[in-house]
Amino acid sequence: MTEAKFKERQDRAKKIVACLKKAYPKPKSELAYKMPYQFVVAVMLSAQCTDKAVNKLTATLFRKYKTPKDFAKANPTTLTKELSTIPFFRNKAKAIIGAAKEI
Repeated sequence: MTEAKFKERQDRAKKIVACLKKAYPKPKSELAYKMPYQFVVAVMLSAQCTDKAVNKLTATLFRKYKTPKDFAKANPTTLTKELSTIPFFRNKAKAIIGAAKEI
């Protein structure tokens, strides 16, 4: 990609972001969470899944796993079973544990 093309795309992206900020000045999510890391987990779970299903799952999940450290120490097999009501639960369990370990 040429530098001019890159600049053009960058300018276009900035205009799109400005329009979105004007249209949605205070965006909010339907996902239920109390702490920022819970939101990260809920977003990871929401791929190919409804917010309603994620909120139902996280209501019990966040009582057990309260911090990123709790998720990092989670038994992968156990977490996988706990996530089994949503699509791609195996990959999501690995991703959540991996992200928690990075944090």
